[in-house]
Amino acid sequence: MTSETITNGMQSWLNQFTNAVPGRFDWTKSVSDGPFKLYGELYKQMLAGTARQLQIQADYVRKLAESSDPAQALAAQSELVQKSVAGFIESGQQIAGTVGKGASVTS
Repeated sequence: MTSETITNGMQSWLNQFTNAVPGRFDWTKSVSDGPFKLYGELYKQMLAGTARQLQIQADYVRKLAESSDPAQALAAQSELVQKSVAGFIESGQQIAGTVGKGASVTS
């Protein structure tokens, strides 16, 4: 064996080792890319749903403050419940759809 062959063999082994060091993310990218995208999309949808619910609540408080009689206050409360339930259902459907798509992609 020549020293060049030994050097090339050692370099090849060293390259394999350094590419697998946990501090380098090259080797983990293909394994974790799918779940990271799935979790990112889920968090984005959950935050969007939270923002919608907070907006519904802020609108309710505004209407409650503007109401001049108990009937308007009850109407505002009824609207709050209806919009909140509809928003929860919509967010749940979006999240379930994303999980379904993500499960098929990551499998």
